[in-house]
Amino acid sequence: MVTPAKTVPETMPHRERTLDPWLLSVTVIWGLNAVANKVVLQAMGPAGILVFRYLGCALVLTVASLAWSPRMPRGTAKPWGVMLLVGLWVSAQQLLFIYALDWTTASEASLIISAAPIFTAVIGAALGMELISGKNWAGILTAAGGVALIVLGGGKLSAEMPTRVQGDLVMVVSALLYGSGMVFLKRIMDRYGAMRVMSWAFLFGSLVVVPAGAAQVIGADWARFDATLWGALIYSAFIAGGYGFIVWYRTIARTSAARTAVYQYLVPVVSLLGAAALLGERLTALQLGGAAVVLVGLVMARSRVRTPAMAEAPPDLPAK
Repeated sequence: MVTPAKTVPETMPHRERTLDPWLLSVTVIWGLNAVANKVVLQAMGPAGILVFRYLGCALVLTVASLAWSPRMPRGTAKPWGVMLLVGLWVSAQQLLFIYALDWTTASEASLIISAAPIFTAVIGAALGMELISGKNWAGILTAAGGVALIVLGGGKLSAEMPTRVQGDLVMVVSALLYGSGMVFLKRIMDRYGAMRVMSWAFLFGSLVVVPAGAAQVIGADWARFDATLWGALIYSAFIAGGYGFIVWYRTIARTSAARTAVYQYLVPVVSLLGAAALLGERLTALQLGGAAVVLVGLVMARSRVRTPAMAEAPPDLPAK
């Protein structure tokens, strides 16, 4: 998730520094999530995996929301219609993601989905929510070029995986939905709380995901589910989903966007290492170059992105 950047002192309070291990744990967990899903895809269809992930996330996030989210004032209208649309949006993005992952490699999928903050920045700028500098635009174009190198540079892999390019292109659409969704979700999260909104999104999204994946759950090759496959399935649903969302949203509000961005950039790096070590995936030289270009572009694109309110604030003070 992308949050508006704000100016903060270089010396962070001790309370915020203690959050670093938590954010790092989420980076590693999310980085290995694509690898875990790839393992489960050996015995279950993509939509079937998403059924378990959605039910796990909905359960954990709902419990966490009830425990930690502030109570809503009496008489506050519940935006059920809006949340139904949010659930449909998120479920569509997740379905595209898991099918794209099935059709391409975990390495390429992780690198392409990491470009989601680019779409957030562009759409935020178009709606007047963010002010993007020339350096930011240069980073956006750089990251886009890196994604193109990743897709084009894997030509030799297409013989082994004929659906690779199809999967990469679907992952680009998934990244577009993810990045743009964060823009439209921001105001809803600001009003009702991020954890509460995400729990609603997964609950409503389950109305779409469960029927879509029920046949794949029933038809899964359950005889193949050993400790490894069960562990990977539980990892994706409860650890990467439930734990990851809770830690991320509870810590991101207590530190700066610039600080959390560092960890966002590490997610695809962890995915690359995990896919190479656990799945035996290898990127071509051109794709490795593209991966480096994507990471450089992301850092440039998210460097000191400001909101209109920040532009009016004194340069040496945090924007209110």
